[in-house]
Amino acid sequence: EVALGAVAEAIVWTDETARVQWCNKSFTTLVKRSRLEVLGKDLSQLLYLEGNSQPGDLARRLLDSPTCDRDLVEIYKYKQDDRQQILEISYSCFQVTADRRSIVMVMRDITEKQKHAAELQKYQDYLEQQVANRTAELTASNQLLQHEIEERKHIEASLRSSEARLRLLVSSIPIILFAFDLQGIFTLSEGKGLSLLGLQAGQMVGKSAFEVYKDRPDILAKIRRALAGETFTVNLAMADFTFECNFSPILDRQGKTIGAIGLANDITERKQAEEELRLQNWRSVLFAAISSRIRQ
Repeated sequence: EVALGAVAEAIVWTDETARVQWCNKSFTTLVKRSRLEVLGKDLSQLLYLEGNSQPGDLARRLLDSPTCDRDLVEIYKYKQDDRQQILEISYSCFQVTADRRSIVMVMRDITEKQKHAAELQKYQDYLEQQVANRTAELTASNQLLQHEIEERKHIEASLRSSEARLRLLVSSIPIILFAFDLQGIFTLSEGKGLSLLGLQAGQMVGKSAFEVYKDRPDILAKIRRALAGETFTVNLAMADFTFECNFSPILDRQGKTIGAIGLANDITERKQAEEELRLQNWRSVLFAAISSRIRQ
């Protein structure tokens, strides 16, 4: 009894009529009555709790049940003076004799536990809301990313289609389209005009222009001018052909030169026609001079 009187839980033992037969000190403290005032009293006269069923009613229900092997646990609000507590009451029925039963109730103050549980639930709800918000943000970001990926795929497909059409166009007209990086390595070599030099499309890609034209200092000088950022047009003789070559630098977003691109157009026939016209003019002038001398 000394040990039971020292525990924090309020313990009360009632007879078959729900009258208190014994209680510990914690129970008398809970109801703020002396032990003499408590013993023999109906439990419903000592405790009135906010809940679905009062302790006395539940105790009588257990005592009246066919068997005495049921345990119950109920949660109540208990207000005394200005302090409100939340009590967890455990009911245990046991058979005293063949025709007598008793109820033992253990009452625990779970106010702080419930408070912590409420705070924990509130924090959990907050975390769940944060997770939901973040999930919504990630979902929106993912949808935007998917849209950007699809748009990029569409753009890349369009670029590939445009590139294919451009390659087809370049391969169909007698020009040479070429490009090289700052080290002079060819990154592009396309055009029907390559066949005039005995080359195929892409054959020069990966080769060094400085190595290929090491015996043509005039061509190397033009390459260096283009890589220096200059845009210009020159005529270059290669093999038995004359090409009009347009050079331009390739710039990055900051305006820095990262390579050069060029377009070579076969003007051999035009140069031959110009030379023939020049010769004809020279012959005409010479013939006119000779005729004039003869008349004199």
